[in-house]
Amino acid sequence: MKGLVRAYFVEANWFNTKYMPTFEEYLSISVMSSGYPMLAVQSLVGIGKIATKEALDWVLNVPKIVESCALIARLVDDIQTHKVPHNILRVQGEDILEEALKFTSKHLRSMLAHLNSPLSEEVTHSLEVPLHKGMPRLEARHYINVYQADLARNSALLELAKLDFNLLQRLHQREISDITRWWKEKEIATKLPFARDRLVECYFWILGVYFEPKYSVVRSFMTKIIALASVIDDIYDVYGTPEELQLFTDAIERWEEAAISDLPEYMQVCFEALSDVMKEMEDKIMTHEGRSYHIYYAKEAMKGLVRAYFAEANWFNTKYMPTFEEYLSISVMSSGYPMLAVQSLVGIGKIATKEAFDWVHCWKNDF
Repeated sequence: MKGLVRAYFVEANWFNTKYMPTFEEYLSISVMSSGYPMLAVQSLVGIGKIATKEALDWVLNVPKIVESCALIARLVDDIQTHKVPHNILRVQGEDILEEALKFTSKHLRSMLAHLNSPLSEEVTHSLEVPLHKGMPRLEARHYINVYQADLARNSALLELAKLDFNLLQRLHQREISDITRWWKEKEIATKLPFARDRLVECYFWILGVYFEPKYSVVRSFMTKIIALASVIDDIYDVYGTPEELQLFTDAIERWEEAAISDLPEYMQVCFEALSDVMKEMEDKIMTHEGRSYHIYYAKEAMKGLVRAYFAEANWFNTKYMPTFEEYLSISVMSSGYPMLAVQSLVGIGKIATKEAFDWVHCWKNDF
C-alpha cells in the first residue's frame, strides 16, 4: 500500500508542477499507480501456508508477469477513460513519443483478441485511423455506433448525438444539392467535356476543413473555387492552345468583364463562372462583414495559380527543361495549396484579419 501511495504522490507532483516525465519515468510509476502490484501482494494475505515469505518477497518485487499486466491494464484504462489516441502527436526527432507510439501500438494489437465489444472496435479503429488524423464528422459517426454498444451509455446523450449528426447531414445535403444545381446551370460539364467533373469530391474535401453550420456560405464558395480550379488546370494541361492560354492568363490578370469577349467560347464559360463566384461572395461579405479586402486576396491568389499553370504550359509547349529551383518555385504554386490557403480564409469572420491574409499570402515572397 505504501508503494501505491508513493506512486500516486509522484503523479500528483508531476501534475501540480507541470513536470513532463520521461517515458521511462512514466512507465515505472504507472506500473505502480495501476494498483496491480499492490493487489497482487494483498491477494496473498491470509490464504494459508501457500503464501510463504518467499512468495510474498517474489510478488513484492513486481515480477515481469505482474509488471506486464499492470502496463496493459493502465493502457486500457487510459483508452477507456480518456479516449487517448495511440498515435501520439509528435514531430521528427521526438524519440520518447516515438517509443510511446511503438509501445502502445504493439500492446494494443496484442490485446485485440482478448477485448470485448465495443472496446475492440474502438481499438481497431484507433490503430487504423488515429483520432487526430480523421475527419471530425466521420469520427463522430463512427463513435456513435461504438457508444451505442456501450452498456454504460447515457441514452439521452446518445439521442442528442444522433440528432446533431442527422441535422447537420441534412444541411450538408442541401448545400451539395445547391452547388450541383449551380454547376448544371453554368453548363460546365457539357460545354467543357474534357475537364474533370468531380463536384462531390471537391465538396467532401472542404468538409474536412470546416463542417460547422456557421460556415455554410464559405463551404459553397470553396467548393466552387476548387471545382473551377480543377477545370482551369485541365484547360492548361490538356486542351488550350498556347495562344488561347495567353488570352486566358491575360484575362485573369485584368479581371474585367470586358476581357471575356477576347476568349474562346469554352473559356468564356469558365471565366464567367469564376467571376460570378467572386462577385457573389464579395456581395455576401460586404453585407455581413464589410471587409472587401477578402476578395482582393482571393483574386490575387487565383492569379498566382494561373501564372503557375501558364509557366508549366509554356515549358511543355517549348520543350524547355526547367532547373530544379525553377521547378520548385512553380510547382509550389501549381499544386493549388497556396491559393486554397488564401481562399479558405475568405468569409470566415473577424478571425480573418488583413494581417492573417498578409501572412498566408506571403508564399509569393518565400519561393
